[in-house]
Amino acid sequence: MTAGGAYQQAQGQRSSLEYQASVSRSNAVLAGRQASDTVTHGQTVEGNQRLKTAQLKGTQRAQMAANGVDLGEGNANDVLATTTMMGERDALQIHDTAMMQAWGYRTQQQGLLDDARRQDSAADSISPWMAAGTSLLTGATKVGQQWDAKAKANGTPDFGTTIKNQFSSMWNS
Repeated sequence: MTAGGAYQQAQGQRSSLEYQASVSRSNAVLAGRQASDTVTHGQTVEGNQRLKTAQLKGTQRAQMAANGVDLGEGNANDVLATTTMMGERDALQIHDTAMMQAWGYRTQQQGLLDDARRQDSAADSISPWMAAGTSLLTGATKVGQQWDAKAKANGTPDFGTTIKNQFSSMWNS
């Protein structure tokens, strides 16, 4: 691979990781919004459940009173207390379900933020210039090895000796 090709490949990998990190951060924002929306919706449904319970209790009172039942004691009081308890249990179940769903979204959000940090770190570790330099050094090594193989076959000086002689003649001139 050429130095230019190595540079472009490394730059492409880096850009891809940066893009993936950006997508992960965007998805984390959405997961956070879903968590908030779930809490808000849960609060609304929980409140509506309490209103339904109050409405049911009102209907029960009206029917019992219309039938001449004393609402302050006995079975009538037990029925109203049970309605209150069951209605509150339902409201709390709605609350718990919403909180669990919100927790799931927040966990997802944190996972996405962790992914983004890993992707950013991986992108930061890629150096296109280092890849190009490594490619040049690898290419120079291969040229030297080929030179040495030909030199050995032809009985001429190896690559290192040739370079040394060239630099020596430059400095001694």
